[in-house]
Parts: sequence; structure tokens; C-alpha cells
Amino acid sequence: MSKSLGSSLRLYPTKDVLDLEISFDRDLAPLAMTIFYYVVFSSRALEEKYIFKAIRLERVRTVILIFDLIEFFFFF
Repeated sequence: MSKSLGSSLRLYPTKDVLDLEISFDRDLAPLAMTIFYYVVFSSRALEEKYIFKAIRLERVRTVILIFDLIEFFFFF
């Protein structure tokens, strides 16, 4: 079980709690990110708020800009 560095305190009180945390990370995190991206990418205002101004993920910003360029050149 995980312990804090230099302390006898445990990060997770029981193995069941640690297993639950691992399960959440493995099973729910990808779903949560998918829902987040679906909601944010459906609105330019949300993209600005959460991607460009808050998160600053270069990879995500690049993908958005590429899709904007594709949309501009192929659909106008």
C-alpha cells in the first residue's frame, strides 16, 4: 500500500480504497476525457475558455487549428 515519503501515514487507508482509485483511473478517466472533449470541442467559446486560455496543451491547440484550417479550405 502507498505511504507518504518520510511518514508512516498511508495515502490510502485500505487496499480496497487503492483498488478503487486504480479502477477509476483505468475505467473512468478515458470516458471523462472523451466527454470533456466532446463538450468543449462543440463550442468555439468553450474551446477558447478551456483549451486556449486554461489548459495550454500545445498538441490539442495544434489539432484545433489544423481542423479549423481544413474546414476553412474545404468547406468554404
